Amino acid sequence: MDVLQSFGFDIRLLVASTINFVILLIILNKILYRPLLAVLDERRKKIAESLDNAQLIEKKLQETEEKQRDIVHQARESAQAMLDAAQTHAKVREEELIKQAELRSQEIMQKAHQSATEMVTKMEHEFKQTMAVMIMEATKSILEKHTPKELTEEYVKTTLKTMSKS
Repeated sequence: MDVLQSFGFDIRLLVASTINFVILLIILNKILYRPLLAVLDERRKKIAESLDNAQLIEKKLQETEEKQRDIVHQARESAQAMLDAAQTHAKVREEELIKQAELRSQEIMQKAHQSATEMVTKMEHEFKQTMAVMIMEATKSILEKHTPKELTEEYVKTTLKTMSKS
């Protein structure tokens, strides 16, 4: 021990320093280390929670993007279906309009044919009347010069009327 004392080593000082160190260790453990560990543990939990939330948010974002793609796809399909329906409706309407136009043109053609037929009939009748008058005048002129007196104008008119009826 003399050797230890020659180096300035005091056992009482060592024991007192050890006791102080243990007391300081206990105080630091209760006051600083445990709360520090609690704070670190709480921080670790918050970080883990944040990572879980980030993963959950990323998962929800992917689900939302997938739903958005589905909605866009459905909207495109719906728009295409509406477009197809509109084209089909337009074709049907076009066919209806064409049929109506054909019917209208047939009606116009029939009316024109009927009108032409009526005009021909009227012209034939007028022609016959004109011819009858001309024939009557010609016959009257001829008969006045070369006929016996028994052929009168009334006889000629009656004869012409019977001829025009046929």
